[in-house]
Amino acid sequence: MADDIVIGTPVYWSSMTGYLKTFLDRFSDALDAPLCKRVFLIIQGTEPGDAIPYITNAIQQLCRRFHMSYMGLATNPKEAAILHKPKVNI
Repeated sequence: MADDIVIGTPVYWSSMTGYLKTFLDRFSDALDAPLCKRVFLIIQGTEPGDAIPYITNAIQQLCRRFHMSYMGLATNPKEAAILHKPKVNI
């Protein structure tokens, strides 16, 4: 099992791409165990705002089902840099 996986998609007709949707469908049907420990999400497009809730919800449901930690979303380099910083637990 990997520590991290980064899932990225451009916004395509106000949703994730068909390739990502197919991956999620097949992943959900094929596995009974987590693929990784932590999942990071990247969404990019000219106006991803309308698609973000739908895509984020799908990824969060996948994470809950397979006991993976959803670490957050980045839609630009600044948000990606924040996600990239290691979290320190005290």
